[in-house]
Amino acid sequence: MRDNHKNHAAFMATVFAFNNLELLCRVVPWVYRTYESRGFSFDYFPVELTAWQEAVRQHLEPVLAGPILAIYEWMMAHHQDWITLSRTTTLVSEQRAGFQENTKAWARTLLKGDTRKSMELAAESGKKSNGVASLYLDALQPALYRVENLWEEGSISAAQEHLSTAIVSRVMASMYDRITWPEHVLGRALIACTADEFHEIGARMVADLLEMDGWNVTFLGANTPEADLLNLLASDPPNLLGISVSMMFNLKHVRDLITRIRSTPDLAHIRILVGGQGTAGIESLWQATGADGWAGNGREAVALARQWWIEKGER
Repeated sequence: MRDNHKNHAAFMATVFAFNNLELLCRVVPWVYRTYESRGFSFDYFPVELTAWQEAVRQHLEPVLAGPILAIYEWMMAHHQDWITLSRTTTLVSEQRAGFQENTKAWARTLLKGDTRKSMELAAESGKKSNGVASLYLDALQPALYRVENLWEEGSISAAQEHLSTAIVSRVMASMYDRITWPEHVLGRALIACTADEFHEIGARMVADLLEMDGWNVTFLGANTPEADLLNLLASDPPNLLGISVSMMFNLKHVRDLITRIRSTPDLAHIRILVGGQGTAGIESLWQATGADGWAGNGREAVALARQWWIEKGER
């Protein structure tokens, strides 16, 4: 509860900073769903929100507290709606995730911790035309979404979710040596996760797929400090910067980073692409970060990056 109150403060600060109630409406049912699946009564939420209102009144001047309290009142007034939505919606719907027939089979293999079987399935996929891209986007990614949904509903533990992610990381590492890499015929791309963002699988998939398309890719991985990333960009500016954010409360990091990039003349030419569950499905949200575009998966990221490259007339 203590950790989640900290996340609540960070998330609500993001909602207010971006002035985006669509984000709030998307996340609150997920919070109800995950808490309830772990033994919390739905009656917990009015108590929690009342406590937050009291804290806001205590620590903020009335002129500042008023608009915030209005949102909390609105959230409490829709308590029954959040309960209903929590039983019918997830952050990652099966339709939007592009679940295939083999998704559940892959998810079961991951949850069993069967690394050897996962490696065998991946090796078979790698033999096919466009096999690695299909493995990433049509098998591993939707399987992880399936695992995430199982965690949301309380069917699996956090340890089982982490086990699945760890196996996917090993599978991707094993596939790296099997890829026939093309020459770097396109530009330079740098792919990173924002500060305090520790979910890097999606960003790593994008990095691999871009490199398979002919980009010269630098992949920085999770939790890249803003100052260090800016220094790296300044030392050797890429043509494309991809930023991944999964946790909504990290969106402010993304906006701050992009603002600093845009204010640096030597970096102004960089096209910036954002992606990850933190921005999925809300166009106004990723646009508010200042990015040039958004991609829902690696396939979309590659297509948009190539389109930008062609538009520059460099190919």
